Amino acid sequence: MNMSDYQQKAMRTSPPDHDRIKNGCLGLIGESGELVDLVKKFMFQSGKNPPVPVDAIVKELGDILWYYAELAEGMGLSMNNMLPVESCKFDWDVKNAEHMAIYLSKNAMDIYAAAPNKRKDLIVPFCITNGLIRVAWFASMIGKSLSDIADANIAKLEARYPNGFEPERSLKRGTEA
Repeated sequence: MNMSDYQQKAMRTSPPDHDRIKNGCLGLIGESGELVDLVKKFMFQSGKNPPVPVDAIVKELGDILWYYAELAEGMGLSMNNMLPVESCKFDWDVKNAEHMAIYLSKNAMDIYAAAPNKRKDLIVPFCITNGLIRVAWFASMIGKSLSDIADANIAKLEARYPNGFEPERSLKRGTEA
């Protein structure tokens, strides 16, 4: 799936009439923190030679990708025009995972700091592009492509919100018996 198609499908589950830039910024901060926490647990709570938590990483990267789409949409940008060719491949290395997860968190906070600024038209697209590159690199460490992450995220969203975004489903998510 190309990033333009992903962005269009992802926005089907975005609430209407809201501040996409602020929601994207705050969502990126939260989701990148969840990725950092996942890496931390892998590093310090999993024992010796734990299996790489591929499914959990795919989920978190998908959530991060969704918020980059939200932010790009709020800026009137196409994600297809922001992502260079996925040429770099990384093997799994917990140190690389740690650095990339922390970078994504820092990048999210940089976007949040720049968003209300007059220079957001320069800073935010640059940060989105850098973030998308890091998501692609992180995905490559677990043998996935950015397209794989996008496909998995859209499948999750279509199952969760078959008719598009519904506030009640969003608020009750995770509390169903």
